[in-house]
Amino acid sequence: MKRTEWLQETRKMRFEEAYEGWQAGRLTQEEAARILGEMWMSSTHNGALFGRIQLIRKQASPAGGERYVRLEINQTATIRHLLRITSNPQLDALFAELAT
Repeated sequence: MKRTEWLQETRKMRFEEAYEGWQAGRLTQEEAARILGEMWMSSTHNGALFGRIQLIRKQASPAGGERYVRLEINQTATIRHLLRITSNPQLDALFAELAT
């Protein structure tokens, strides 16, 4: 296995661990975001092996019902904000500010 393939497989496993840990309640959203942020920072130094990476939340829609909002983690400004987050209220505020 080539080094780039190994790095990609390792990052996929880390992503799955973070996502499954959050889904199972073993990780908070902020812990999962930190793991994904570290992966993104690492991938930019190793050839950007990932394409689009997002954090996605379901929220109430202003028009009623629910909608999904996304943070594009590929953006440098977003990752800098994410790496400073230490609580769920801070993550809520970041979604309110930057989510699309």
